[in-house]
Amino acid sequence: MICMTVIQPTTPCSFGLLNRGVLLLILLLCSPAVLHSAPGALDPTFATGSIVNNIVNAVVPAAEGKIYVAGAFTTVRGALRNGIARLNPDGTVDPTFDPGTGANRWVHTVAVQTDGKVLIGGEFTTYNGTARNYIARLNSDGSLD
Repeated sequence: MICMTVIQPTTPCSFGLLNRGVLLLILLLCSPAVLHSAPGALDPTFATGSIVNNIVNAVVPAAEGKIYVAGAFTTVRGALRNGIARLNPDGTVDPTFDPGTGANRWVHTVAVQTDGKVLIGGEFTTYNGTARNYIARLNSDGSLD
């Protein structure tokens, strides 16, 4: 089941401070506790505190309840994750997805293919030191395809 939450601009949340007057639609696979809580209630099973150090542009659910986040951030919970990261269902960084140095500029969008590969698009010109102008396809472990 998919749970949809709308976060208002400039609302502090676990993904950092959202701005630019844009409503961010977050799709997360919900736990039974969230499905039975009041609309708009926080999920107490998801990691608390600051997760990213800059803007998040995209949040995409993945297999096994994992979550891709993309944006202008360079770290996620202290781990180097330039522009792209995958979180576990509890909000911790998934160490099996390691983008290396990642994107050299913002990542704006993410799409997960049926084979588990990940497409990213944005303002970057390199991914993990390899030239990739504005679009790249990643393996499920975060390496460049």
